[in-house]
Amino acid sequence: MPRLTAAAKPTLRSSAITCAHGQRARTCATEPSVEPLSTMIASKSRNRWRSNEGTTTSSHARPFQLGTTTLTRGDGVTVIEHATVDAPEREPTTPARSPLGVNMTANALSAVSTLAVAAIMTPLILDRLGTAAFGVWTVIGSVVLYLAVAESGVGPAVQRYVAVAHARGDLREPAALLWTALAAYAVAGALLCGALVLLAAPIVSAFDFPAALSDDAVDLLTTVGVVVPMALAATGMGNVLFGLERFVIVTASSVLGALVLLGTAVVALNAGLGLSGLGLALLAQQGVLLILRAAALHDVVMSGRPAFASRARVREMLGFSAKLQVSAFTVLINGQSDRVVAALVAPAVTVGRLGVAGQVAEAGRLIAGALLQPVVSRLSSIAAHGDRGRLDREYRRLSRVWIVAMTGATAVGLGLLHPLLLSWLGPGYGEAVTFGAVLVVAYGFNIVTGLGSAYLRATGAVGLEARTGVLMVGLNLLFTIPLALLAGALGVVLGTLAANVLGTAWFFWRLHLIVPVTVPSPGRCLGLLGLAALAGSATLVAGSLAAATLPRFLAMAPVGLAAAVSFACFLVVALRVPPRDAVRACVAAASGRTAVRTARA
Repeated sequence: MPRLTAAAKPTLRSSAITCAHGQRARTCATEPSVEPLSTMIASKSRNRWRSNEGTTTSSHARPFQLGTTTLTRGDGVTVIEHATVDAPEREPTTPARSPLGVNMTANALSAVSTLAVAAIMTPLILDRLGTAAFGVWTVIGSVVLYLAVAESGVGPAVQRYVAVAHARGDLREPAALLWTALAAYAVAGALLCGALVLLAAPIVSAFDFPAALSDDAVDLLTTVGVVVPMALAATGMGNVLFGLERFVIVTASSVLGALVLLGTAVVALNAGLGLSGLGLALLAQQGVLLILRAAALHDVVMSGRPAFASRARVREMLGFSAKLQVSAFTVLINGQSDRVVAALVAPAVTVGRLGVAGQVAEAGRLIAGALLQPVVSRLSSIAAHGDRGRLDREYRRLSRVWIVAMTGATAVGLGLLHPLLLSWLGPGYGEAVTFGAVLVVAYGFNIVTGLGSAYLRATGAVGLEARTGVLMVGLNLLFTIPLALLAGALGVVLGTLAANVLGTAWFFWRLHLIVPVTVPSPGRCLGLLGLAALAGSATLVAGSLAAATLPRFLAMAPVGLAAAVSFACFLVVALRVPPRDAVRACVAAASGRTAVRTARA
């Protein structure tokens, strides 16, 4: 009898094969695998057999057929006919990654840790160094702020393209993007470092700092010059980790870095190092971030020889980041123009209270932005497979949840304002609460567009986001200036509110032409707003009680807890999540295990 051998053996299961030789026939059951293979029939028997080789090819989405092999021996013929079998569809291979809810929780925790350390360090520096030194620290710290704004177009581009490459299951392209980003950041960091170190004294002399703090300010700015390239490198590594959806690792490094910053600052201030000691604390923080994130990218670095991304890819990324840079600058322009206009129509004390209100409102927007970064990576990985229908369905599902959640977060933020400022800064900030309430609502409208921006970034079509930013700058100036002349600083924030409402409406109108969504009924919207108002009221009552009965600063913890509980209860009711599933979701997010099913809005 002949013997069947194969260069790549098929897996046989269930198709029909009939063998005939002379008057003999038999039937057996087989099923080929869907992998490409080549079969060959040969024999080592005493009689010589002549064989024809048959080659098989296959596709995951097409019917599978082995073909026909004919053997000839004298006047006997053996024919093996393989029946066609429909091969099952295979899902695209995707790398292992944490659940979306875990990533969002981790990234939000990173933002909260940053805000918490800043909130603790503010009164600490004021108490140990005084108001003038804190002013110097704030001005020089603006260098890092403007650096973050300047990088806010490049970072999302790196994240998006790494996520798309990683979705294909290969680390070589993410490695090339990592080396490209680090090279770009190294060049920029070296230039900025040299400029700040060489020009530290002239820059300090340009400000009206007290003479007693001049030398400390020069030392601080020189240290910041050394910190800048380290911060850029750590940020670049963080963007790659975001694209790889390793948000838990980024959060661990951020939290540890924030703790190192706080601990080093306390030690330095107790040792009498002053502003120079705060610079050393920044240096220690960035060193921790660099070490931890470099270790987390060890597998990417070792995936192949160092190489840069292709020129075509770099040009594509530059075009993507340039449009996002426009959007980032519009946010900065809106914030700074509000302060300038307010300074022209209101006294300095009022402008200071407006600044406090802006910090609190910006904190909420920072946390919301942290929640969106994992969504961008996940939608980008879906877009990498070219399944636009699946991408649109995922966007619609997440968009409903996002809009509901941000509506509740805005209401809870309104209720949180008064007890938070009372427990943080003490009494006397009622005007700041009024300004903050208007800004929280304004930023709440803007944050609602976040899921739409994540969808546009995932698909690479960020032009709409940039145009919306430019439109909002124009609307902000259009409304802010006349309202400021009529109502002072309050008119400034009212103009910001009007610009955000109209800009958000225009954005959703244009986005609906790209990916239509179902608009909820007016009754559902009113019910959601009523539920959000209830959550905000509960936060205000519980937080005010804690702020009135507990010492200052110590009351901040229960105030924050009251806001978190109110928001969680709102989500459970608004999203119709069974209490048992809500508890399981919290446990899964905290432990990093697989996520439970997401409720529909």
